[in-house]
Amino acid sequence: MNDELCEQELRNRSAEFENYSFHEELYPGEPTVWKELYFADVLKLFAYIVIIAGGLLGNISVILTVALNRSMRTTINFYVANLAVADAMICIICMVPHALTVTTENAYILGEFMCKFNPFTQMTCLTSSVLTLSAISCDRFMAIMFPLHVRITKQRTSVVMTIVWIVSVAVSVPFLFVKKHLVIQWKNFLEPKCSEVWYNHAYYEESVQDCVTYEPLRVIYYVVVSITLFFLPIVIMITAYSLILWRLWGAEVPGEQHAANVNVHSRARKKVNKMVFVVLVVFIICWTPLQAMVLYSAFGHNATIHGALPDWFGDFKWFSYYIAYANSFMNPIIYGGFNKTFREGFCIVLRCGYQRDRYGRPARSRLTFTTGVTSSPSRKTLNGANRSSSQKSNIEMKLVYGDTSPTMKETCVSIAETKETFA
Repeated sequence: MNDELCEQELRNRSAEFENYSFHEELYPGEPTVWKELYFADVLKLFAYIVIIAGGLLGNISVILTVALNRSMRTTINFYVANLAVADAMICIICMVPHALTVTTENAYILGEFMCKFNPFTQMTCLTSSVLTLSAISCDRFMAIMFPLHVRITKQRTSVVMTIVWIVSVAVSVPFLFVKKHLVIQWKNFLEPKCSEVWYNHAYYEESVQDCVTYEPLRVIYYVVVSITLFFLPIVIMITAYSLILWRLWGAEVPGEQHAANVNVHSRARKKVNKMVFVVLVVFIICWTPLQAMVLYSAFGHNATIHGALPDWFGDFKWFSYYIAYANSFMNPIIYGGFNKTFREGFCIVLRCGYQRDRYGRPARSRLTFTTGVTSSPSRKTLNGANRSSSQKSNIEMKLVYGDTSPTMKETCVSIAETKETFA
């Protein structure tokens, strides 16, 4: 048998399958849409409820905290709010349909519209989330490495976020064409399915002495997605944060320093190190299983050559999607959990009470990336050592306040609180 005969056989099978009717054959599985839930299924549903509820609460709190507090409307916080929008949509549009797969027997119950809209929106939100994380790392890189030469404005941030969403939509468009809703008629069951139908061709494989189908466009698409959504963001984030750490950890400040200043810089470095470590490790842990599964299904497995997928693959697929979605639940914790003022903003949004400042007035929470502790710039700026100390303090202040410089009063309060902390 040659390749031409394999192509002819493929066309015949496709024409036969397009009738979607096997009315003379019994359904090979259990002829029911809903399946009996076991203890493992209940645990999966509970796990989804946790990240859906927690993700929605955390990300909506981030959005409201930024939107309702004018002092928090900085460029870096706009990125955080944009990330929260994408993550909140993931919680609703991605997690809920995927949680339903735990309760069904390989039957798609959401209809033709959701068959196309769900994967399209899912890929759009996931792409936007990952690209926003990369944009945040680039934003911090520019602010720290070139604080005097690059002005990161709100207009530029708006342009970047617009580009992020345009790219995200463009990456997701193929799903509107390749996702097909099929209703297959069996003798004893009507089976609804949502499948990817890519252009394919067939060739004769000598090793198995049979025709093998191949989907080149599917392979190309998933390779591009894996590179743009996983490998490239990791490279960008590692590079950006490594250079930021090098800048903060690099040259020691010349001259004598007071013990308090040494402690301040030491604490700042530890906080930067901890945040960067958590961001990168959580991102890699959450996304590696899904990327491994996608690449394996695209490259490493062909049903004709290798036979059916192993029994464990179904559970691994569920876990891969779950842990990737869980990243949307973890992002508010990572970027907000390290910052006291962000937590105060959560309490204000959730009406847990207002923090009072030392004058008895409601404290204004400032949503920021607190990755260091601010220190007082020296007044003796003509001295070289003091200029270096002042410059390094400004770098750490840039990490705290983003593109919005603190007022003199806020700086004095920050210095006073720092002294109280290390007293």
